[in-house]
Amino acid sequence: GSKKISTYKGAAVMEVIPGIYYNIIVLDIKHMYPSIMMTFNTSPEMISNEGDIFLPNNIRFKSEPEGLIVECVKYLINLRKEKYTPRIEEMEKKYGVKSKEYELAVLDDFTVKSSCNSFYGYLGYTNSRLYDDDKSASSVTCAERLVINHIIDFVNKELKYKVIYSDTDSIFVVVEKGDKEYLKKKGLEIRDK
Repeated sequence: GSKKISTYKGAAVMEVIPGIYYNIIVLDIKHMYPSIMMTFNTSPEMISNEGDIFLPNNIRFKSEPEGLIVECVKYLINLRKEKYTPRIEEMEKKYGVKSKEYELAVLDDFTVKSSCNSFYGYLGYTNSRLYDDDKSASSVTCAERLVINHIIDFVNKELKYKVIYSDTDSIFVVVEKGDKEYLKKKGLEIRDK
């Protein structure tokens, strides 16, 4: 048989604005793809012409019940939040960041994080049992492009800072000169807006 090839439009990646920059803050959107999947219920069995969730790629999803992919993603996010992230803090306090115990806790947490993020990839994997001709995967990247472009516009136009690069779930912002603490504070201010 012939092999299926995925051809949907991927994530937004902004061309780097050439130049030499100082005072760059990198802002990363936590759980971007999993959050999009949960927000729009992007699980293949939830696609419906009568769906009440509309995306610009003309795919509609039912908001209820919660889709299988969403249930799995929520489970992993909660597992990480309740078990693995606190374990990292516990191992750091008890053994220090150079200990094997701390290193293993970080690896366990990373494994759960990677598993959670892999659900998006599975949606676009052409040999997946859940493959739906890229409808779910393309819906995730469609929503990502909307979100990241909105954030870039907001930071550039409303906050009057310069975004010099973005890739999927991160933006690189040039701010006024300051020491490390000032830059950290400025990054938190931008994040909170």
